[in-house]
Amino acid sequence: MKLYSINDLKMVNEYSKYLIAYDIGTSGTKAVITDLRGNMISSATERYKLIHVKPLWAEQDPDEWWKAVILTTKKVIKTSKISPDNILGVSFCAQMLGTLPVNKKGKPLRPCMTWLDLRSERQAKWIKENVGLDVSAKDPISKILWLKENKPNTFNQAYKILDCKDYIVYKFTGNFITDLTCAQAIAFDIEKREWSKEVCSILDIPIDKLPKVAQSTETVGEITSQAARETGLQKGTPVICGAGDFPCAVVGAGAIKYGRAHLYVGSSGWVALSVKEKYVDPKGRFFTMLGVDPTKWVLGFETENASSCIEWFKDNFAKDLLEEANRSCKDPYTLIDEMAKKVDAGAKNLIFTPWMWGERAPIRDDYARGAFIGLSFTHTKAHLIRAIMEGVAYNIRWILELVEQLTGLKINSLRSIGGGMKSKVWAQIFADITGKNIQVVKWPQYAGAIGAALTAAVGLNVYKKVEDLDALLPVMFEVKPREKYYNVYNPLYNNFKEAYSKLSGIYHSTMQ
Repeated sequence: MKLYSINDLKMVNEYSKYLIAYDIGTSGTKAVITDLRGNMISSATERYKLIHVKPLWAEQDPDEWWKAVILTTKKVIKTSKISPDNILGVSFCAQMLGTLPVNKKGKPLRPCMTWLDLRSERQAKWIKENVGLDVSAKDPISKILWLKENKPNTFNQAYKILDCKDYIVYKFTGNFITDLTCAQAIAFDIEKREWSKEVCSILDIPIDKLPKVAQSTETVGEITSQAARETGLQKGTPVICGAGDFPCAVVGAGAIKYGRAHLYVGSSGWVALSVKEKYVDPKGRFFTMLGVDPTKWVLGFETENASSCIEWFKDNFAKDLLEEANRSCKDPYTLIDEMAKKVDAGAKNLIFTPWMWGERAPIRDDYARGAFIGLSFTHTKAHLIRAIMEGVAYNIRWILELVEQLTGLKINSLRSIGGGMKSKVWAQIFADITGKNIQVVKWPQYAGAIGAALTAAVGLNVYKKVEDLDALLPVMFEVKPREKYYNVYNPLYNNFKEAYSKLSGIYHSTMQ
């Protein structure tokens, strides 16, 4: 395998070498082909669904992930007209906190329990009280314990327990490997950089059921003959481990260096900040983890529901928009933007709480739920759409205030990524509500996959270190806060924060 030095970059470009990377998300898989500077050449998306067999369960069929990888690979090769021979390496970004038991041949023994799955609440509580780990029902360690207690035959048959990305790495290489960013969410000793023997012993989880841990930039195998036949990629192409969606987004946002913050608005959302030390929150509202660059910490506050709230409203209450989109050949989200833009800031004092499937930050509550507050006969569908956008932005402002209080750092601007950031209307709402400059990077909805591609470039020694990648990612557009609208939103924002304390008792009583 040929490795390139930074001085060879010009030569490599002359030979038209490229990278292919995948973002295996909650609602679909994106594939991109980029050049060695992260410029996107081609992209493709395939969607799939969550499976809700029971209340609080949220599963996915891992074979649907792989089918999506195959289809998107073929599409990006066809549209880019790039020969697989010219693809230098493959890497991945993926949803985190999944729990998938597989046998020795890599065959899934049951559907994957995704990060949205809440069935292991009792196990999470037990781990907190008896092991001292601050975990929730969404964390893999809780789900592994649930599997052990409720599906003992499946647990015993499991050769390895994988996260989403790890399964795709296996399908490409035949190797059972995770990376440092995903391992931290299970039972990992950060200081020793190995699985925690103590935690696994207490929970009676054999360490050999957990995969080998690699660095995100590490080459973990080559494309097998079988994977080459299925995808159309070249057998023997290096496969770089990649990382979870959160750390890849840090790279794709151009926010790796200390003090840089970014905002992600996809199905879920988050605010992340590169910091020099690890922070711990007794309330469990945030996490600090080592990123793609294992010498740096990233502080993250995740909100569970962002664009998914718009998606839910569109699919259930805006069928007329879908019909109009078909008639006019317009993107339905363009029509949603047009409707929201016609409504004044504040949506006639209508407030939406976006906690549709529980929340992690700014409040930690798996039972929190969404609500429209102040709804009246004067409100139209456009007001509801605008209120949803504003509600997600209020949640982000609340998070930003916690970040600044915790770190003492003043955040003036946010590098912004995710499909939601294609909307200039929503970007302006975020700016007006938070009081921050919103800098939307080029190809925002593909930032995770581009981050994975550039992670591969570091692994292949095209760049010396991960921090070098920040300079490669251009801003597509920037919006600035407007004082007039910031002042309109202030009282509504205060009401938004108060809504949780007023409604939390109802949430919990109805979920019992």
